[in-house]
Amino acid sequence: MFNGNFSYIEPHQDIETDTLLSVKGKKVYFIRFVESADKGSKAWIKVLNELVLLPSQYCHQFVFVEWDIEQEHLLIYSEYKKAVSLIMERPFTLNI
Repeated sequence: MFNGNFSYIEPHQDIETDTLLSVKGKKVYFIRFVESADKGSKAWIKVLNELVLLPSQYCHQFVFVEWDIEQEHLLIYSEYKKAVSLIMERPFTLNI
């Protein structure tokens, strides 16, 4: 549903792409496939080129990742038999 929040750029106006004007309430979502080098070894996902280690039991599954930019916090969820559970949360800073 459209909430009316949008930006308008004037013709010939320069677009700033290297500055995040506000982080308030901003979140980014990812779906990642959990990888592992060998069965039983550490599992991982990559989020914005950063390796995030996970327990090996999640290897070869997809996880849902929520990055709260304002709080600089990463939440990782897994779903099994329609039950969603939070499997990890950790700090995750914005590197601009």
